[in-house]
Amino acid sequence: MFEHELEGLPVLRVIATHYHPDHLGLAHWLCDTWKVRLWTSLGEYTFGRMLTNPGMSSMGGVDAGVRYYSSHGLTEGLEEIRKRACCYTRLVPQVPGQYCRVRDRDLLAIGERSWRIITGFGHSP
Repeated sequence: MFEHELEGLPVLRVIATHYHPDHLGLAHWLCDTWKVRLWTSLGEYTFGRMLTNPGMSSMGGVDAGVRYYSSHGLTEGLEEIRKRACCYTRLVPQVPGQYCRVRDRDLLAIGERSWRIITGFGHSP
């Protein structure tokens, strides 16, 4: 991918929009491989670091999720939800030790374009 899709160009930074495994999962490997810094918001970085900290990954989140789904009428599949306890660290084994903080309304230059950071609420911290 790096050779063909990027046409040999280097990775200059890693940008994670939020802490979910499909967005932050390989950030540590990418940052280590390319010797670059992760760019993300404070909330997303902190939440990802917290969930990869041994002993912190369950933090009652699974029980809270089961209560939430139960309160909305879900009766089947609750055991499957319970089995997901501590699955974050299997998907995101590590978060980089340092990052570059982006904030709402910051401008981020990527190539010839400037992108305005817009933080929303509801999908993640």
